[in-house]
Amino acid sequence: MLLIGNSHVAAPRTALRDTPARWPGFAPDFFGLPGTALNGLEIRDGILGTDRIELQRQISFYNGQPSLALTGYDAFVVIGGPNFGMISRLLQRHRCPDFPSVQAGQACDLISEGFLAAMLARRIRNSTAIRLAGRLARLEQAPILLLPEPFPSLDALAEGKSEVARLALRGDAGLFVARYLAALREEAADLSILIEQPEDTIAGMVFTAPEWMRGSLRLNSHHDIRHSQKEFGHGNAAYGGRQLDQILAVLEAL
Repeated sequence: MLLIGNSHVAAPRTALRDTPARWPGFAPDFFGLPGTALNGLEIRDGILGTDRIELQRQISFYNGQPSLALTGYDAFVVIGGPNFGMISRLLQRHRCPDFPSVQAGQACDLISEGFLAAMLARRIRNSTAIRLAGRLARLEQAPILLLPEPFPSLDALAEGKSEVARLALRGDAGLFVARYLAALREEAADLSILIEQPEDTIAGMVFTAPEWMRGSLRLNSHHDIRHSQKEFGHGNAAYGGRQLDQILAVLEAL
């Protein structure tokens, strides 16, 4: 099995490294790159890689090799993306008439529900995770599981600066997250098995409880480097362990 994705690969990789006895006999391969670098990769004759020398160096830094043979895997697990925080920026100015903030009289540019659905679908379809899942699906080799990035930490609400925090503070969180999840499920349906964030890790509809986020590690195979306290977007090893539990539960049911 291959667990592949952006910086969010670090959480399950760290969980398996630190507590391997929790998943006896489970030894997947991991492949992680920053999201923008993942977009630059191609699959040729079953090999994931690139002709760009600088990108090859980046792949080697994070994974110890400049390319990866994709043959022989019995499952692909795409981790990370779409980024809910980025997608929520669609509501910086635009909202539908049924949003609570609009009904409360807050100023904005009105759009229809259909237009918002179309924008959500486009953003999700063009995300690194969905594009990567699509490329892997064309191999017609193995099932593909998709684990989106967790919602940002509830600690971000105290800052009040992110679009997700503003979304929650004005009362639009519930309606928007429902439409986001509906679009995500639809876009993922033809490509992969979507594994959604565990409900008991979610706080305030669009946040993750801080105990699943604090102490997260950067994507770095050489040293353990923690994210700063002001980085609210990555799950920690405990969250990564929950992801591994989810992955194995789905695979056992196939």
